[in-house]
Amino acid sequence: MNDEVFAIDFGKYRVVDLSYEVVPGKDRSGERPFLTEISPTLPDGKDKEVVFTHTHVGTHIETARHFFGPEAKPLSDFPLDGFMGRAVVLPIRLPDDELKIEASHLERGAGDRVRTGDILILRNERLRGNKETSVFELHKEGEFPYLTPPAGEWLVSKRPKMIVFGAVLMGKDIESGLALEATLHENEIPILEYPGDLHQITKPVVFLMALPFRAKGLGSCWARAICIEQR
Repeated sequence: MNDEVFAIDFGKYRVVDLSYEVVPGKDRSGERPFLTEISPTLPDGKDKEVVFTHTHVGTHIETARHFFGPEAKPLSDFPLDGFMGRAVVLPIRLPDDELKIEASHLERGAGDRVRTGDILILRNERLRGNKETSVFELHKEGEFPYLTPPAGEWLVSKRPKMIVFGAVLMGKDIESGLALEATLHENEIPILEYPGDLHQITKPVVFLMALPFRAKGLGSCWARAICIEQR
């Protein structure tokens, strides 16, 4: 009987935690609460925490139902292999006075590495060395680079299985951002938002996994995001 199992040689590879650490009691002006309290003990005498929150706190995945409503495909109907796989880092490097991301910027960052079905990681290089790359308060119009419509079209044309947004906005304003988001969800491309420090990744291509909590009927949910890269 063959009892061999798949194994990773951690002498050659390392696991990088890309999940934003949520601190109970700290939120964005009360709009994204994450509160905990100790509830009455369990029958065996152990305490437990009751958590008050919603599905957009910390690192989370968004799918079509979040955008289009209950008639759209819920997160629980997406196959698990859609949230893991080969991932390519697209470094966003712009002059200090420039915020507009053109398709050419993405092409330059991608080189010839992107394949159909990859996960694409958009990483804002201006934040290198800043561990707070996912704090929502930093995501303000006029302060973070944004995708132009052609850049959004470029992303969709690569037919990725998921896109990770690391301190990069989907559009110059709400209207243009929603237009790209709609296109992504129409093509059933999940979005991973508010990852932890993407600058921990040192390789241009890694294996990424971000598995959502299994709950029926949700359009978005928290995920623990990690990548595995060669040492």
